[in-house]
Amino acid sequence: MEKGKYQKLKLLYLLEILRDYSDENTYLSVRELTDLLLKNEIVVERKTLYKDLELLQDYGFNIVVEKNGRENIYALVEREFELAEVKMLIDVIQASKFLTAKKSRDLIIKLKKLASKKQAQKIQRQVYSFEENKYINENIYYNVDAIHNAIAENKQINFNYWQWNYKKEMIDRKNGEVYNVSPFALVWNDENYYMVAYDNKKDLIKHYRVDKMRHVVIDENDRVGHENFLKEDISNYSKKIFGMYGGILEKVTLEFKESLIGVVVDRFGKDIIIHRKNDVYQTSVEVMCSRHFLGWIFSLGSDIEIIAPQNVRNLYVKEIEGLLKNYRQ
Repeated sequence: MEKGKYQKLKLLYLLEILRDYSDENTYLSVRELTDLLLKNEIVVERKTLYKDLELLQDYGFNIVVEKNGRENIYALVEREFELAEVKMLIDVIQASKFLTAKKSRDLIIKLKKLASKKQAQKIQRQVYSFEENKYINENIYYNVDAIHNAIAENKQINFNYWQWNYKKEMIDRKNGEVYNVSPFALVWNDENYYMVAYDNKKDLIKHYRVDKMRHVVIDENDRVGHENFLKEDISNYSKKIFGMYGGILEKVTLEFKESLIGVVVDRFGKDIIIHRKNDVYQTSVEVMCSRHFLGWIFSLGSDIEIIAPQNVRNLYVKEIEGLLKNYRQ
């Protein structure tokens, strides 16, 4: 039989076939391998195929040989990701609001290529759509890339910042004012991606939702505010800032019942010190005293109390009184 025009690519096609059509539960016979190669216009004899398979094994590919009666059958069983890992990554992509619906679909298609075709079919049956919770800003990936590049190159960035209006449209904040900051980190918090940066005008470390940034441009000026950033413990940054809303940083003492120990540890981490006081427990944590933090306290009801400082207790009482006023009218 005449050899095909892709004959020189035989080893590459053979490896691709093993990746696509075999796995730890699916083996291919020599006949099946030669037939699949022939579909790609590659003609191969049995003896040559044995040598090609040995060559791939010698190179380091984990091609397992089993017996099916008297003939050998082959499978590529070791991959960059195990099937359970691919499934887990797909679950993360589906659940992530940060990824738009289109980008989620594109990434899932790419991830399925890490498995065999038979495995990919099984995965597809377990893929569900959560598009109603996805972001709409497709430029978010370019934003992330620009921020990473600015940090690597030690440069400031300029951008516009979005907000929702009553028509549920995204419009520029501050009439399209250009924000100029020095980016230092990207932080994942409460299903959102934030850029932590030094505000050059206000001399503050602030954070910005990456999906609400648009027209991100790397500035020619070097970053400033390094000392301010170094004072922040980024690993604990998101614990202090509830929902990444701003506020006054305070060291707050909380008193709570035993049933809330898990809730408090989940919120502030395992490094906090908890003291037992009779039938209740206390801990002191640094938080931004925003409405979001006060709302979290309110959601836990009478099982938790702000013990100190007094100004935060007063702030909490003021918020509750404001709520009561709305409902008593």
